[in-house]
Amino acid sequence: MNPLFTIFMVLFPIFLLIKGRKSSKKLPPGSLGIPIIGHSLQLLKAMRTNTAEKWLLERIQKYGSISMLTLFGKPTVFIYGKEANKFVFTSDSSTISYSQTKSLKMILGDRCIAELCGQDHKRIGDALLSFL
Repeated sequence: MNPLFTIFMVLFPIFLLIKGRKSSKKLPPGSLGIPIIGHSLQLLKAMRTNTAEKWLLERIQKYGSISMLTLFGKPTVFIYGKEANKFVFTSDSSTISYSQTKSLKMILGDRCIAELCGQDHKRIGDALLSFL
């Protein structure tokens, strides 16, 4: 077989895989940070020095009230504001997908509001809305 043809047959599928990775979905602004680590260390440092609120406000000023980042190895969407809280607590499991990392599940527990779905999420969300 022709070596040029063989090289083409090997590299062409790789080229198609790389080209096909581009998503047509509109993503929020923001940086995902360092691969895997993302912004986790920055957030943990801010929490340790009791400046987490300042860190979040700087992020809001830089990217707006909706942005993306990587926390604890997972791509995450950060939303801020009264409308965001209403959206999270009133939406059902078909609108928002909740998936916490194992470490957060260990800290927050399996039954936290972020892990509930369906009727349980609606019941707890309604109770929180009436309380807040």
